[in-house]
Amino acid sequence: MKRIVLGAIGLLCGVFLMHPPTASAQQQQYLCVAEQSSGFSFDAPRGSWKTATFRTDAKYLIARSKEAEYAWQVTRMGDDYPMAKCKDDFNEFGYLFCQGSEDTFKFNRKNGRFLSVYAFGYFNVLPEVNEITDKSSATPSMEIGKCSPS
Repeated sequence: MKRIVLGAIGLLCGVFLMHPPTASAQQQQYLCVAEQSSGFSFDAPRGSWKTATFRTDAKYLIARSKEAEYAWQVTRMGDDYPMAKCKDDFNEFGYLFCQGSEDTFKFNRKNGRFLSVYAFGYFNVLPEVNEITDKSSATPSMEIGKCSPS
C-alpha cells in the first residue's frame, strides 16, 4: 500500500514539473492610464454650463473582484474601494462592462482601450430638494485611455 501511495505522489510530482502552473485568468490584472478627459463644468460668471477639458492623471486597476457576486472590479489608484464592479466576465468580443453608483467603466482587452464616464452632476441640481445648485454641482466627465496586463 505504501508503494502505491508513493508511486501516486511521484506521478503527480512528475506531471507538475512537466506542466508547471501558469498565471491564470483569476490572477490577471490590468493597469489603465487615462489619456484624455473632457466633460462639462459650470461657468459661474456666465451663469451657464460649458464644455471643459480635465487633467488626465488618473490610473485604474482592473482586478478580480473580492466579492463573489462580481467577476471584476475597477479601483482608481490611491482609493480604498472600487469605483465600479463588473457583474459578468469578459464577453466573446473581449468587452468588460462595469457599473458603479456614479461611474461606468468599459474596457476592451483586445485593443486595450477603456472608457470611463462620471455621470453625476448637472441633472441632479434641485436646490429646493437637495441644496445642490449649478455652482456647487459635480462636473460630468468622460475619460479615455489604455490598459495593459500587469
